[in-house]
Amino acid sequence: MRSLPSWVKTAFIGCGALSALLAGTAPTVAASPPSAVASGLCGPGYRVIDTYDFVQDDRPRATVYLTYNAAQKKVCTVNLRPSYGPALHLSAYVQAEEGERVANAGQFHLYAGPARSGAGDGCVRWGGQYRTLQWHAQAPLTADAAAWCPASRWAPYHEAS
Repeated sequence: MRSLPSWVKTAFIGCGALSALLAGTAPTVAASPPSAVASGLCGPGYRVIDTYDFVQDDRPRATVYLTYNAAQKKVCTVNLRPSYGPALHLSAYVQAEEGERVANAGQFHLYAGPARSGAGDGCVRWGGQYRTLQWHAQAPLTADAAAWCPASRWAPYHEAS
């Protein structure tokens, strides 16, 4: 199991969930709002600019977050489950315009990511996977970029082969 950042441990301690996590039980990430957890996993200065919920059997199973740090001109994605559970396949990726795709994928108990990339003020492709469900999107990072980078989403709720 990978180590959680200290701010996440502090948030969990507030409601006693860290001790449950260490004891092997199933805490939830509700100690902090999920968007705050996702932003925090990316680092200081990141704010959530878009999300997508993976829903299965009418229940949210994971949410992939696109976050942006305007001061550093960097983007980050995290795919966060609502609670700690058995390891299963999760991924999060981001690809800045004309950049390489940066991804974090594997068998995780709580989250995949952070996947970070320099992005300038342009356009990014981002997405993730929960088990066999994949999702992909494109997003402008600024109002100026929206003129030439329309927000679009494709392959929603797609079953991977």
